Amino acid sequence: MKTVSIILIFLLPFTCLGQQAKPDPEKTAINKTIISFLKWYKARLKNGMTYPIAQGGYTDTTTQTRIDWNGVKTYLNEVKESGYFSTVFVNNIRHNFEGIDSIMAKISPSKYSTKIPGMDADFIFPTYEPESFLDHIAEAKTRKFYRIYKKAIVSVNFSRYTNLIFTLTKNVETRKWEIDDIGYDDPQLYKVLKN
Repeated sequence: MKTVSIILIFLLPFTCLGQQAKPDPEKTAINKTIISFLKWYKARLKNGMTYPIAQGGYTDTTTQTRIDWNGVKTYLNEVKESGYFSTVFVNNIRHNFEGIDSIMAKISPSKYSTKIPGMDADFIFPTYEPESFLDHIAEAKTRKFYRIYKKAIVSVNFSRYTNLIFTLTKNVETRKWEIDDIGYDDPQLYKVLKN
């Protein structure tokens, strides 16, 4: 009995070391969705938009600058058909355009070119220059990953200063992960808030 106990004591650490946790297939699918989306968006930016988002205004001093809803519809269809975004994300973009249009409705026609509030930033990312991280897709690393059932929050680090948070939902019909929201993750801010 004593010999069996000694053998078991020596074998126990080796048996524990031999058991490795299986990689979460959902985590792999989520990370793949994020990286594929970033590559798709980078390629899309190079091609540019071929449809108008605004109409009227400068050059035609008799009309107000307004949102071109046909162009927006084409844009939103392209975003939705990419397969990377949920209906929630697409609706948020639509609401942003509605907000921009309501602001533009209050601005009188002008013979001068004016900045259109809300149209100078990227519609997908919360930034003016998405190239700052799209040029670093190869260096992207998942910093934090949380998943509960069909919801996930992922913090992706692109460089020392650029971290994005992706919120995703698994579509029950297509069984694919779709992006609900993209925002900045600022670890320095969290340190300040904790103190």
